[in-house]
Amino acid sequence: MEKKDGDMSENANPSEKAVETPQEEVAADEAYFFHPLQFSEDEEVLDVEEIEKHKAEFEQKLQELLRSISEETLQLSEFLMEEDKLIKELC
Repeated sequence: MEKKDGDMSENANPSEKAVETPQEEVAADEAYFFHPLQFSEDEEVLDVEEIEKHKAEFEQKLQELLRSISEETLQLSEFLMEEDKLIKELC
């Protein structure tokens, strides 16, 4: 309880807080603003071999996903054909 009372007395007078000038606010905003140009200047540039390697990995992952989608599509098609046969038998 003593700490809370102390906190209240510290925050009791809001007029004592430092007021930022507009220039200080702009400087603070710029400090937290993301500058893509600054980021790209600091970032290491990938060479052609690394880019090709990443492209190949990405293409391989896409091929695997397409293969998986094709297999699931075939399986779904078979299930739908079987369902159609069962519906015709029942009706």
